[in-house]
Amino acid sequence: MLAFQFSFAQNTLPVGSLQITNDGMFNTNINSENVSRIDMGFDGSKGFINFGAHTGDGYRNNIFYMRGSDGHIGLGTSTPRAVLDVSYHIGNGVLGAVFGRLSEGDNNGDGTFLGVRGYNTSVVNGKSFSIEHSFYGITNSSINFFRGGSTTGGGISFNTNANEEQMRINANGNVGIGEINPQNKLDVNGTIHSKEVKVDMNGWSDFVFKKEYSLVTLEQVEKHIAEKGHLENIPNEEEVLKVLVK
Repeated sequence: MLAFQFSFAQNTLPVGSLQITNDGMFNTNINSENVSRIDMGFDGSKGFINFGAHTGDGYRNNIFYMRGSDGHIGLGTSTPRAVLDVSYHIGNGVLGAVFGRLSEGDNNGDGTFLGVRGYNTSVVNGKSFSIEHSFYGITNSSINFFRGGSTTGGGISFNTNANEEQMRINANGNVGIGEINPQNKLDVNGTIHSKEVKVDMNGWSDFVFKKEYSLVTLEQVEKHIAEKGHLENIPNEEEVLKVLVK
């Protein structure tokens, strides 16, 4: 292992195209002709280390920043608000972060990964972010997050197969399966196969058998059927079809 230490009276030490600068106290800068640089030191309240580089479109500071007071790391920011804060804005379908990769298909396009992609917040009920599973560079499944009409009111959708939406939960808590705009607590556009369905209703109709309940006469029932074509307080066929068949 090679260890070395520079001791110099002046505040700047040129080493070829590399320049090392110190303010005589805590702060040191290592600069490779503004192509890349490292800043480290103390800003009056905390220690820090910061890496910057030229990206080809201009110099970017804070590409990697570590704050000494809490160890928080910022990518693209010198004020990380989390243990790891990726602060680059990832709108317009940009892949922002990858949680993990697998080898098969990883050389195709964006590869095989689980990651976060950003969209935008300018469209009410539009997609803001998605957590995606990509295979051979093709998005297979995802969880998508939609903004609402204000700072609240967003919804979530779940996609499978070729990233096709299968289920959505809107801001009201309504769930749609095969339905992107559910109007009820559960809307299903398809066949339901269930082992058991339990229906609870408040105010079960046994009250009609109590002595104090006034029953209509058979004559009244017959008259209503003759005039309306259905039992009283029971919807007719047309009304039922409107509700049950869409």
